[in-house]
Amino acid sequence: MEMKMLQRFFLIFVCGIILAGGLWAQEAAESSGSSGKENAAWLDLFPLFQGFIVTNFDAKYSVFCLSAGFERRIIPHFSVGADLDMYFGRAKVIKNIPLFYMAIIAEGRYYPFADFEKLFVGAGLGLNLFAIDGEMTRDEGGFFGPTISVMTGYKLVIGGAFYAEPSIAYVLSKTGGGFGLVGLTPPTPIDGGGWKGGLRLGFMF
Repeated sequence: MEMKMLQRFFLIFVCGIILAGGLWAQEAAESSGSSGKENAAWLDLFPLFQGFIVTNFDAKYSVFCLSAGFERRIIPHFSVGADLDMYFGRAKVIKNIPLFYMAIIAEGRYYPFADFEKLFVGAGLGLNLFAIDGEMTRDEGGFFGPTISVMTGYKLVIGGAFYAEPSIAYVLSKTGGGFGLVGLTPPTPIDGGGWKGGLRLGFMF
């Protein structure tokens, strides 16, 4: 069986920093201490949900999506980290062809009101690929290339160690051409560029 792995997408441009405004500015006064933690590891629920929804409601694909990462505070108000996205799937309408997407992204963040929590803005830069039945060429519908993003979100720490983090990002990425002659576009994070929501659950240590 051939392996065409189609991979694509993910990273740049403009998100809603302007939403931050007055409500969050109030928190600056109470944010002198933050949690005292230096590291965080997380899992994003949105890709998991996407995989379940596509598999259950779309007869064309069966997909499992995983997005996880790590973040470390390097100086007050600034952190760096890495994200890993992996999507495994099969195109059930075309001889059950295997699909694979992966993105590895370096991310930097600025927390204006606290050292390692509350409102943040950030940017990411990395590489992503999408392969269909082992092939990443555009003729086969796959790709390999850069991905860039800008983002904003809010890290809500619960009990000093766990946190929930809703976020939104604008991403720009290398993209492929779907299944060419068949005219199908498999489920991947974003087709070339656009808005991407996230809901990360994490642990700080």
